[in-house]
Amino acid sequence: CACIFPETVNESYATWTRCEGRCNVFVHEIETGLTTKIPKPAGTSQLAAAPTEDGQVYFVRSSDACGADVQIVRRPIDLSSGAEMIHQFPAGWDMRWKLYLVHGLDGHDDLYYDRASCMDSRFRGNIYVLRDVDLAEPLAPVTSPLPGGATTAGHRQPWSTPTGAMPFG
Repeated sequence: CACIFPETVNESYATWTRCEGRCNVFVHEIETGLTTKIPKPAGTSQLAAAPTEDGQVYFVRSSDACGADVQIVRRPIDLSSGAEMIHQFPAGWDMRWKLYLVHGLDGHDDLYYDRASCMDSRFRGNIYVLRDVDLAEPLAPVTSPLPGGATTAGHRQPWSTPTGAMPFG
């Protein structure tokens, strides 16, 4: 679709996703009026942006196929350094709707997200949380097999939920 999806607004930033074929994340700095399109690798889509007050943005990056190489990525809004994958969805699971960033009382950020199985015809899922996501170390991608003999980049345990990600509730 040629669609625009509003995402998050906080005191400093507003974010949205625009999809025309593939999806792109945009971040608007409210004080300066500057809008940044977050760069992405060829052949990928980016969506579901959640900015921090200190100038980082978390978003989902994926390929075209449902459940193939779905990642949560962190990048500085000013593009001063590259994107870092901090979470890899298990193969066959995909983002359902949004990321929600909550600044906790402990001074660290928790990132809530949903995911659902691509094998479920109703695409039902659950809500998960990555606690203290601002402290998360980037994951090193490795090649992992997918059903049907395809491969994708993933983290070192592609069939499980990484440490720190847990169902919410």
